[in-house]
Amino acid sequence: MSEFSLKASKREISTKGALNQMRKKGIIPGVYYCKGQEPIAFSVFEVELNPYVFTSETHIIDLKIDEDEPLKAIIKDIQFDPVSDRVVHFDMHG
Repeated sequence: MSEFSLKASKREISTKGALNQMRKKGIIPGVYYCKGQEPIAFSVFEVELNPYVFTSETHIIDLKIDEDEPLKAIIKDIQFDPVSDRVVHFDMHG
C-alpha cells in the first residue's frame, strides 16, 4: 500500500439541492468515519479524487480537511452515477 495526501473542505450544508450543485461544479461530497468520533462531512474536487478511485490498488490517504491535522484513511465505499459512471459520493474509514 502506498500513502498519498488529499485536500478536502468541511461542508455544512447537506441538502439534496446543494449537493447536486456541488457535483455540477466538479466537487464530490464525502464522509469520514472513525470509531469513537463523530462523522465528518467534507468535499473534494473530482479531479483530485479520481486517481484513488479508478485504480486496482489500495491507498492509505492522509486526508487534510481545511487546516486540521491530517487523518489517515482508506476509501471504504464509493457511489457512482449509473449513466455517466462519475463518482457521486464516497465514504472514508479511519
